[in-house]
Amino acid sequence: MMICPICKKEGLKNRNALHAHMLKSHLEEYRAKDCKLEAFGVVKEEPGAGRKEAPEGFRPLNKSHPLERAAYDAGMRYTDGDDVWTAAECKKAGWL
Repeated sequence: MMICPICKKEGLKNRNALHAHMLKSHLEEYRAKDCKLEAFGVVKEEPGAGRKEAPEGFRPLNKSHPLERAAYDAGMRYTDGDDVWTAAECKKAGWL
């Protein structure tokens, strides 16, 4: 979530939403800085920022394999060869 650097509005999902908000609500100030979010101190996020390193061999389950199909039918979605996890567990761990 992002916060507007001018009016401190919260809940803007990403840079595109912040850009649209700036154009709609703060057009003159935004144009004065050549429509650059970085000029207002907004940091450009690196791809994958906030993700943790997944276990070695982490991958989605192969539904063609009988054992992995059984795990998939039980609600699991990812494996590393030894353990299986649900999508919610992987998101909570920061791997997705």
